Amino acid sequence: MSTKLNSVTITPYSMEKDTILQKGLDANTDLLWWDMWERPEEFLDMASDATVYQIKSNQIARLDQISYDFYRTPRLWWLIAAVNDMLDPFGDMIEMVGATIGAAALAGPAKILVPKKSRVDAYLRRQTRAQS
Repeated sequence: MSTKLNSVTITPYSMEKDTILQKGLDANTDLLWWDMWERPEEFLDMASDATVYQIKSNQIARLDQISYDFYRTPRLWWLIAAVNDMLDPFGDMIEMVGATIGAAALAGPAKILVPKKSRVDAYLRRQTRAQS
């Protein structure tokens, strides 16, 4: 007998608390599954004119802090992760910084793309309208 999960609980203190999840049903096993939402193509467009941001030492694996610095809310960390094609923001940033530290000095510090606030605001307005 299998157990089906109808919901996923993420604590209010989790970095994933504002992550959009998708739910599906596996046709072969008839089991419900949960996964992170897939990045819309629009995010690739956001990357085209994003700010190239040098990660500070206290921001390694802390996209919530970078989100706050740019958007005055830590809740949009997932958008920065999506634009940078990060599936595991914590692990991906550790790898990125580790690769930079281990690389030749010419490589310079680790950098990520941070979408412009105007583009983020426009995206969020469209999502809000679509949900109402």
